Amino acid sequence: FKIPNMEVDRSEGKFYSNWDAEKKVYTIQLFFLKRSVKALPALPQRPTSFLPVTARW
Repeated sequence: FKIPNMEVDRSEGKFYSNWDAEKKVYTIQLFFLKRSVKALPALPQRPTSFLPVTARW
C-alpha cells in the first residue's frame, strides 16, 4: 500500500495505533490535513499561425 506524502493531523482523536502481540498485528488509523488550493500556472498562448515544418523559411 502507499501512504501519501501529506502532513498528518495529530490533533486529539485523529491518530490511533495499536499492537496486538497475540495476533502480531499492528493497526494504525490516521487523518491527513486538508491540502491548500493552489492556483494553476497560466497556459502558454496558442501560436498565431500554423506553418508546417517544410513551409518555414
